[in-house]
Amino acid sequence: MSLLRAPQEDLTASLDISKAQHGREGLKRFVQTAATTPTTRTLTFPSMEELHTFQKALTRYTVKFDCTATLFAISRRRMVVPIYKKWEATKVRIQILTLGNVTKIAAFFEDFSHADAMVFQIKAADTFEKAKGDKPAKYCVKFVDAKFSLPKKEKDGEGGEDEAHSDSQIWGKGVRRKFINLEGLEYAGEHDDITIGFETEDGKNNFHDFMMRTQC
Repeated sequence: MSLLRAPQEDLTASLDISKAQHGREGLKRFVQTAATTPTTRTLTFPSMEELHTFQKALTRYTVKFDCTATLFAISRRRMVVPIYKKWEATKVRIQILTLGNVTKIAAFFEDFSHADAMVFQIKAADTFEKAKGDKPAKYCVKFVDAKFSLPKKEKDGEGGEDEAHSDSQIWGKGVRRKFINLEGLEYAGEHDDITIGFETEDGKNNFHDFMMRTQC
């Protein structure tokens, strides 16, 4: 798990001076960097269960499903004409997260030009169904008219008084879109079908069965 932290006024850290390079000078530079620029913290766990335990302690959300999907496809409707353009990603890490009656799906992509990560909330009125696919995603679940938002695209050459406060200036270009924020979802302006495919039927059934329970 990787965490994105804004610049911090203070922090607590443990350091073994005998193994740390550059000693106190290195620690000084580390503190100065953390106080002036965003930083990422990457944590590795010995098991999936321990990762999920930490994730719940940090976010309050319980991980109900965690698997790699072989397909994540968004069917984009073209304006005026009834033609669909499909955006497809492979090897997508999918998590189903719950907090009370709130259920969200988080997706983390590799080599997908439209997003590095995204999260959207599942509503009781949402419609989803099992569907057939092709190898390697033979077993699919389709969300009909899903409501979600995609990361905002960063435009080059933007100027003006607000440039210094833009996301690209604060976080670094392309950094923030790699992370999800469970607390403040952006307006779900996209209404498109989403198909999530799995290599095995068990993966599809486990995902579908849990989503069915959220509708009850």
